[in-house]
Amino acid sequence: MKTNPRVKSFLISSIILFILFGLSICSSPNALGQNIDFSTSRSVVNAIEVRETIAAIEAENKIEYMKIYDRIVNEEEQRIADPSSTQSKFVKFALKFEGTPYWYGGSTPSAFDCSGFVGYVLKHQLGVDSRHSATAQMQLGKRVKYPLPGDLVGFGYGNNFGHIGIYIGNGKVIDALNPNQDTQVRDLSWLKQNVGPAVFTRVIESDRNFNPHKITQDLINKQVEFSFAP
Repeated sequence: MKTNPRVKSFLISSIILFILFGLSICSSPNALGQNIDFSTSRSVVNAIEVRETIAAIEAENKIEYMKIYDRIVNEEEQRIADPSSTQSKFVKFALKFEGTPYWYGGSTPSAFDCSGFVGYVLKHQLGVDSRHSATAQMQLGKRVKYPLPGDLVGFGYGNNFGHIGIYIGNGKVIDALNPNQDTQVRDLSWLKQNVGPAVFTRVIESDRNFNPHKITQDLINKQVEFSFAP
């Protein structure tokens, strides 16, 4: 059974206040004439019960939170997956080149390096001319914290990026990595571990600030309606 977050907070506060009140009574040497050792033992048991109750409520909150969060992300990615959306066309075009050989300096479908691949997709889908440089391409849009399909993904430190790819959704990136792995779809988590920290740049709908954590919290607090109008 789901409980209103405000009710949960009230219950937690009430339980804590009740236990603290009990502890203050039991700490008195003459409290109700009870044995001090017995009172202390009972206070410890009550404190454990409070911690267990709070832990159970927090666990329920986390499950509820992640259900809403996943729903929000899925809804947004479905919106972008519409065949008529610019992001969908951008991603589908990029995926056509999966398996293309890697060649340092390559910028055509016969062979790509990382920025050559991204530059080719930008040029032929968005009409954007870009330098053959991961760092330069990462300056083309707006930096965002939460990626959406069609965003550029740069790997590096500060404003220096040694590698770049295209985020295609569901935790996946397509990129031209090196001569041994060519142009492939890879897990973003794997790239973070093996290439470097990831930074995201939005070049399509760059003014759309998608923050699933804020939307989730607002929904839980009933501050907004569940809507994903563009």
